[in-house]
Amino acid sequence: MVRLYRTLVEAGLDRFTPDLALSLNNLAGALSDLNRCEEALAAGEEAVRIYRTLVEARPVAFTFDLAISVNNLARMLKDLGRLEEALAAAEEAVRLFRPLADSRPDAFTPNLATSLQNLTATLGVQGRHEQALIVAEEAVRLHRALAEARPDVFRPGLASSLVNLANVLGNWGQHERALTPGREAVCLFRSLAAKWPDAFTLNLAKSVNNQAGRLGHLGRHYEALVAAQEAACLYRALVEAQPDILVVELARLLWMIGDLYTKIGKAELAIAKTTEAIQLLTPKLSANPAATAFLREFISKAEVNSNDDSIRAAEVARFRLLSYVVRKQENDPNSLGVHDANLLFADRDNFVFGDRELIENARMTPAAAEISALAEEIRGALSG
Repeated sequence: MVRLYRTLVEAGLDRFTPDLALSLNNLAGALSDLNRCEEALAAGEEAVRIYRTLVEARPVAFTFDLAISVNNLARMLKDLGRLEEALAAAEEAVRLFRPLADSRPDAFTPNLATSLQNLTATLGVQGRHEQALIVAEEAVRLHRALAEARPDVFRPGLASSLVNLANVLGNWGQHERALTPGREAVCLFRSLAAKWPDAFTLNLAKSVNNQAGRLGHLGRHYEALVAAQEAACLYRALVEAQPDILVVELARLLWMIGDLYTKIGKAELAIAKTTEAIQLLTPKLSANPAATAFLREFISKAEVNSNDDSIRAAEVARFRLLSYVVRKQENDPNSLGVHDANLLFADRDNFVFGDRELIENARMTPAAAEISALAEEIRGALSG
């Protein structure tokens, strides 16, 4: 469709310019879903440029379309790590939607609420927690009002906005406060999943998993374990239907359960869950023999030496890195933190990293100039 409309516009048929912009916006979304991020961004940027021109001539007709395309562009930029540009686009989307929602609240308040959620996520990634909290709370207020008026339509949006609010609080270290919106999100997704399991069971699993993490941070290990086990049951059923997409999430969750068992003094159960997690990941790493060998050795250490320091922090970080490498677009983005990445950089002489491990670790390690340079060489070789 893009080629067709471009040909028509280039032939001087200007009435098809809005169709070209819409088709580019749709193409950007489809490419983004396929994880072809750079191509998606190019299409999204062109759509925004066209809509800006249309808005100059007919603002009433095309401001909404511009706001939609700018909001989509913000997400694409965030996915590519271009955070300042993403923030500027997310803020512009909110500015565009707000007067529309003021003039026609029934029509445009849902779009304003969604753009606020996008802005919340962008601010959160940048560590601007106080601003993110203000925006997240506004998104919840808007979604709550919408859900009260039309629950079947807007309860999913309310649940998602509560997840965002809980994540903002948790990332700010306010885990106790995060429990309340997190608990409400779980209740909402539980009722939605009971009615529409195919659509909402994954959301329920993620929200229960998030609550388990918060309880764990607060030292409430038994409660965290109950929640994590429920999430694992949900993920197991989902993995049967979508193994390639969700196996990494299940493995990460089993690792958490193993860690919780360790903290309550049940070493044998901890070993069993950790071993299961590693076994789930091993088949996905067959192209990297060194990684597979590392995982097998890790299993042996966990089985034999669960109560001492034979497993080093860098080895735990390597396990997380491997789960990050095989993640899918549907997975949560951050399974590897900066501290883990720095541990791997410091211990790099003791590991044989695969190409993708080097690239991903370089992205997470600001100080790792040597690995970053090597990653760029690898990226060039892979694309050449």
